[in-house]
Amino acid sequence: RPPAQVDETCREAARNPMRAGPVTSAAKKGENAVSRYIARGAVGIVIAAVVLLILLKISPNACAPKWDETLCVYDAQRVLSGQVPYRDFFNFIPPGSFLLQAGWYALWGGKATLTLGRYPAVLVALLSWLSLWRTLKRARWSWYAALLLSTLYPAAIYVFWPIPSHHWFAILPFFLSFEAYDFEEKRVRGLGGWLWCGLMAGIAVLFLQTIGLYAALFWGTVWILGGEKRPSRAAAALGGASMAVFPV
Repeated sequence: RPPAQVDETCREAARNPMRAGPVTSAAKKGENAVSRYIARGAVGIVIAAVVLLILLKISPNACAPKWDETLCVYDAQRVLSGQVPYRDFFNFIPPGSFLLQAGWYALWGGKATLTLGRYPAVLVALLSWLSLWRTLKRARWSWYAALLLSTLYPAAIYVFWPIPSHHWFAILPFFLSFEAYDFEEKRVRGLGGWLWCGLMAGIAVLFLQTIGLYAALFWGTVWILGGEKRPSRAAAALGGASMAVFPV
């Protein structure tokens, strides 16, 4: 081509890279594909490392038994033997932990052991991680930022107390309560959403009263400040909490 035409072609390519030609476009697509593969590989490594770290903490040899863990295991065995909490024995925490543990042990022959009792804690930690990541993602965090921040929960908090604790069991329903919140419209999704928030707060109370109270205060604040101060919303939340607490 004449020099002037070549210069004009170069300037056009600089102004609009997408029209630079099939070779340039194919190269950019290849670079993007490689970047995606590298990012996905890094995410896979992070997830695998965290899961492996949590699994290694299951053994009592890797993490010595804790005081409240042994109490929950012992009380779960009492429930399996037919005793009724707070009638036949007392514990300073709500009954959710040892009722959950008793149900878990019943699936495996009804024998309570420390190691077997740690598997539900691992499952709850992983579900909490997933729930927190999903909530952050729905709140418009980027995929990777949500993953990195939510990973702090299992990798930097749970691993220092990797046992079937009432704290971990109570935090999961609090995280799950955010499933009822619409981050686009900045409100809870109707009466069903408020029923769900109350139900999750009630379940949290069965494991740790303070977490249930925090959940009630949080969603109560949303109800007051979010422009949804309808009695029917509050009644739905109270009904959900009653569904969890009253049968127990």
